Amino acid sequence: MDGIINGAFYNLQIDYKTILFGTASSFSVEQKLRDITVRETNNWKTQLPGQRSWSMEFEGKLAYKFVDGTSPAWNKRTIDEVYALGIANQDRVVLKLGSAGTGVYYWQGEAYITGISIDAPNEDNTTMKISFSGVNHLAMGYISSN
Repeated sequence: MDGIINGAFYNLQIDYKTILFGTASSFSVEQKLRDITVRETNNWKTQLPGQRSWSMEFEGKLAYKFVDGTSPAWNKRTIDEVYALGIANQDRVVLKLGSAGTGVYYWQGEAYITGISIDAPNEDNTTMKISFSGVNHLAMGYISSN
């Protein structure tokens, strides 16, 4: 990947419905190795690829519903729905991190929600930090302009 990525251009979707607009995000992909050292290797450490895993944290401005219950066109999930889906029901969610535009790349995979934190200061934007632990591969896709 080349150049600067501004997190403000990104949004987070859970089950293909927007929840947050990004202020900060991070994810890590790890691969554990299996030790297969034996006497025949003269005790030189020998390893093979093993289990892979990924996790993600996303922080952003909370997508909201108006007081009358209606939603802006971009909003499809409330914090109550996210909590019920990911924490109370312990369901897997489809996670998509990318730009709202076209001609851009995004990351997608299935995950469990491992934590939710909300910061709602007086007379300021409400932000939410949400953490995920992946349960399968993390794939990169492309949003075509066609």
